[in-house]
Amino acid sequence: MTRLQAGLSAFSDLAGQVLPLSSLQSSSPQQPHHLRQAFDQARMDYLPLHRLSDDYLAQLRTRPALETWLPRLHQLTDEELTAQLALKFPSLPPVRLRLLAHRLRELAPLLQQQLQLYQLYEALPSEAIEQLAELNAKTAAIAVLSTIAQISQITSDTAQMQAAQIPQSFDLILVDDAHLLDWPALEQLARLGKKLVLAGSPPLASQPICAEGNHIQEKFPRPFDGLLQQLLPAYCCHLKQQFRLHPELAAPIHQALGEAWTRSGFQPQLHSSLPPLSNCFSRIVWQDVPGVAVAEGDSYRNELEGQRLLEFWQEQLESHQVGIFAAQSAQRDWLQRHCPASCSDSLIGTVADWVGQERSVVLLSLVGQKISPEVIRLALTRAQNYLIIFGDAAVWRNQPLIASLLAHSAVQLERLAVLK
Repeated sequence: MTRLQAGLSAFSDLAGQVLPLSSLQSSSPQQPHHLRQAFDQARMDYLPLHRLSDDYLAQLRTRPALETWLPRLHQLTDEELTAQLALKFPSLPPVRLRLLAHRLRELAPLLQQQLQLYQLYEALPSEAIEQLAELNAKTAAIAVLSTIAQISQITSDTAQMQAAQIPQSFDLILVDDAHLLDWPALEQLARLGKKLVLAGSPPLASQPICAEGNHIQEKFPRPFDGLLQQLLPAYCCHLKQQFRLHPELAAPIHQALGEAWTRSGFQPQLHSSLPPLSNCFSRIVWQDVPGVAVAEGDSYRNELEGQRLLEFWQEQLESHQVGIFAAQSAQRDWLQRHCPASCSDSLIGTVADWVGQERSVVLLSLVGQKISPEVIRLALTRAQNYLIIFGDAAVWRNQPLIASLLAHSAVQLERLAVLK
């Protein structure tokens, strides 16, 4: 078997890549690009899920680290290996170092396969990588990434699904932020999947759970809330950890939302390092911007607030992973029109764009008061390290969720002075 054949054979049996729904069409020019990009940047973590929870082990699974440590597994005794790991991770206690050494030896065959994958991929010519992309494009293991709106639009026509090479039935459908689903969307997804997993947040304590009616769809406006009440406990899992928010963000935000978390699973080493922002003494900063919102149809915009947001962005955050969450579509459109060219690649969107998304720093633009509690909850939980809120505090003190957050001692409040 040639090296080319060996490389193609090794990768053809691996799990498929995650592709956007728009790139599934055989004629789409994006498909080879997405597949090639996935191979180029793949971490190649093909171990069982229960083996992926060790962050220190993950640091030893890059190609340079594997080339260094795999030979040591055959050359060193357990005591010598533990001593070498102590030099690599001086902060770990002896018991943790011995456990890491044991796991390295236990996983040595799988880690050797991973190193071979790295080496085989780098030896493949560009033509072979294109051939590999074509092979993976035909496998049923490819996961499809889509918004509810996209899949609803394309699945309404069976002929269109067949032309786009979208499966008529998926083995498993995972829905993030499923508490935003309505009943028609849930029914459509249920018809497409053999198994359905809904991940979302329970209703806020201040919201009425049930309405009048005998049928579940009449009692519960949102299917997530209804299923949470009606399904047997064996089919519901209440997670007591959150992994997105920094602990200093999680405490005031979840207190305002009435959600108590038993502990934080936030792991700073998995997130991009972010130095303290100048003049920010807290991880939640409220930029109190006055001004009257201007109505545009059913939406609102505040140009003074938008100008302050863009100034803050350019002054402090151009080099960081930043996203802008606009509560109103008119404000989003204004921000997109006036966004500087250097920041054009950042996410600027409303709730529909932010479902399932997160950024290290989120700039939240609150214009107008006609914003549902579900949107506010989603907006407050998209940031990993810093949440900078722009809005008129005097207006938002009448909204219970925001008023509770504003009253928290961890929130830094800054008032913008306007000279007339």
